[in-house]
Amino acid sequence: MARPRRTDAAERLSIVIDRVRADLARPWTVTDMASLLGVTGGQLRRLLADEGHPPPRRLLAELRLSAAAALLCDPGVRVKEVAARIGIADGSHFCREFKRRYGLSPLAFQSESIVNAALERNARAHQ
Repeated sequence: MARPRRTDAAERLSIVIDRVRADLARPWTVTDMASLLGVTGGQLRRLLADEGHPPPRRLLAELRLSAAAALLCDPGVRVKEVAARIGIADGSHFCREFKRRYGLSPLAFQSESIVNAALERNARAHQ
């Protein structure tokens, strides 16, 4: 079965998403993201909406929080370091937004992911 062909808009948006994801610490603006495609902020919003993506600022927040969750799976990384690496300078803001998205504070999420990883390793060792 052939894969559905990506639309031109989807391919163009992947440029923005990939660039933002590669440099999350950068203080991205809607204008910065739009300029990657040579469009206005309004055009970027429409392109995102047409492809089922959230508005630019929410997309940026989702990309940052997703990256934070992945980083927190490493027991050696500190929450403050994660916030800095994803471009959120205010630790309290980061903790609030992370908890809103994942239902746990970053530290609790990290602890839970460490425990779950240990349980998985233990289960595989006993198979």
